[in-house]
Amino acid sequence: MWYLSSLQDLKISDCKDLHALPEWMGELKSLDEMEIWDTLMTCLPESMKHISSLRKLSFWNCEGLRVLPEWFGELKSLKILTIMDTPLTRLPKSMKQLTALESLRILNCPELKTRCEREKGEDWHLISHIPDVYIR
Repeated sequence: MWYLSSLQDLKISDCKDLHALPEWMGELKSLDEMEIWDTLMTCLPESMKHISSLRKLSFWNCEGLRVLPEWFGELKSLKILTIMDTPLTRLPKSMKQLTALESLRILNCPELKTRCEREKGEDWHLISHIPDVYIR
């Protein structure tokens, strides 16, 4: 999608029929911020790992999203990640590779909240390098 190559901000909301994002998402080379709300998508396209400019990513009420892919750690520019009301069951091991990540917000995600509990949760070691972690 060369004609969207300058797109910097993308918000996808209230798309209950959306089960997957298109593979051409990886062509959005200038994308800085992406918010995905109220979808039933179950996975992220692998091509997204090529969006090297992505700094802010939010998932809100993505009912079908249970896991983030292992390639997620390749989003090297990601600074802010928000996960809210999304039933993720765990974080990928590659979270440790997100060294630019400054802020992680996990809200109303019971299973993830337990796994990411400070010093105790199974996934805490994956996010302990992030300066600002807020889990509620």
